[in-house]
Amino acid sequence: MFKTLHQRLIGLTLLIIFLAMAISACGDDKSDAESGLPTQIPTSTARPHATITPVAIAAMNEPALVDWENVDVFKSAMRPEFADDVEQFANSRRHYIEATIEMNPIATVINGVQRARYTNTYDFPLNSIVFRLVPNTPLTGWRMQVSDLTMNGEAVQPTYEVYETVMDVPLDQPLQPGESVEFTMRFNLVAERGFSNGIFANTGDIFASPVWYPCFGVYDEGVGWWKGAYANADPYYNETGLFEIKLSHDPGLNVTISGTNIGTEENADGSVTEHIVSGPMRDNFIFASPKSGKLTDSVDGITINVVYMPGGERASEWAMESGIRSFSIFNDVYGEYPYNELDIIEIDLRGQAGGVEFSGAVTIADDFWENGSPQLESVIAHEIAHQYWYGLVGNNAITKTWLDEALASYSEFVYWRAAYDDNEKRANDSIDGDRDFYNFARSNGGDYPLTTISWNTCDDLNNCFLPYTKGALFYVELEKEYGRELVYEALHAYFEDMHYKVATEADLLRNFEEVIGEDLDAYFYEWIGDFAGLDPEAKAEVDKERS
Repeated sequence: MFKTLHQRLIGLTLLIIFLAMAISACGDDKSDAESGLPTQIPTSTARPHATITPVAIAAMNEPALVDWENVDVFKSAMRPEFADDVEQFANSRRHYIEATIEMNPIATVINGVQRARYTNTYDFPLNSIVFRLVPNTPLTGWRMQVSDLTMNGEAVQPTYEVYETVMDVPLDQPLQPGESVEFTMRFNLVAERGFSNGIFANTGDIFASPVWYPCFGVYDEGVGWWKGAYANADPYYNETGLFEIKLSHDPGLNVTISGTNIGTEENADGSVTEHIVSGPMRDNFIFASPKSGKLTDSVDGITINVVYMPGGERASEWAMESGIRSFSIFNDVYGEYPYNELDIIEIDLRGQAGGVEFSGAVTIADDFWENGSPQLESVIAHEIAHQYWYGLVGNNAITKTWLDEALASYSEFVYWRAAYDDNEKRANDSIDGDRDFYNFARSNGGDYPLTTISWNTCDDLNNCFLPYTKGALFYVELEKEYGRELVYEALHAYFEDMHYKVATEADLLRNFEEVIGEDLDAYFYEWIGDFAGLDPEAKAEVDKERS
């Protein structure tokens, strides 16, 4: 997610705040400056679910049988040199979905059937399997329901928790390491019109939703199934798996979905069915509109689709240029993007963000969607960087916010350095802006450890934006100490080591120490705070110096 307020605040924040304080000190009336200054991250009020009583789930055929061992179809979603990557995910988290989507004046409705297989990839048995029903998060007011759930052909009764975003399926026998279990289910999503927080949206001529299907949860070793509530920001935490989707809809509805369309079929009732497959991805994002347009180009064997709304045609060309430059730079610095497609989508983000990342797709705020805009260019670089840091090298984006956001923000500097002849000046201006914001936060008691900040706990500009500013400067200071090329080399090693996996701070530390050849525990502790795996002696030394 791109820090929407960053460009507006840097350079103006100090002046506005001091003016507001001065005026406030002279009287009780609020000044225009003070009333216009954001004091916290925008939040959405919880809404009642779209349906108070259960909605009948449309009668659909049983999902087709799946040959779980044959993964050839998924290779179509990969660049040829990475096609064999799908082989290692034959036994992982697998989703086969047949669904319909309909937008009407009252709601957008998705009816689906799913055949899903879960393989225990851990070295200990599991006593239950958890699915997450992400759209049930209270902030949307939407409703997802599951019926006719079977496990290995037998009907099962799950339990629901956390606003029915958690569907826990108990197992009669523990699932041993390497064993698999297969589920079938029907699901129904009713998304009431009128809501948008920039991630879930069903307003005007658009519908958008991440994780619009029942998805597998994540088991955190030593903790258990992660059952946390979803934040009013990045609403996902997923492990990598394979998706095959057959989606039917009116031919006048333009649908963009994570993955690659390998065929479209016309149906007898006039609808069309798109056949979509993915490479190893963490989530699946859907965007639908009867009015969107699309521009297509490619770079390094990657097809880029820029999806725009009426009036966004000229800016879509600039978005395409920015996307091509971003991939050229990041593929060189970090490692190769393995999928053969990415979607850049213009959307109304309602001031919540400048952009949001999903696997194989990014959304960009329409108020940034301007031809030639450096701000549009920067947010596209940030979100495409998330394809590496979140999409490929995963983390819990809700509770370990800084891990992916700091690297995506640092990647803006990486981008500016390589994109233009005056590269260093553009990068340094951006670094100086982040330093100004961080210093202001520090001077006002807002210098919190990055490991303590999450989307569920941050409550003001100081700590909500530290992952973007202090987090990015964490890497800049490493450059000063060890050189830019060594930092780039360490990030490349981190990418190669952890892509398709879920990373922690300890994984980042380990890769940097291996490349740099020095003990960095004290530096990490000083800059980002405590985490599992830090050397206690290094922590004690830093604490002693601080005291």
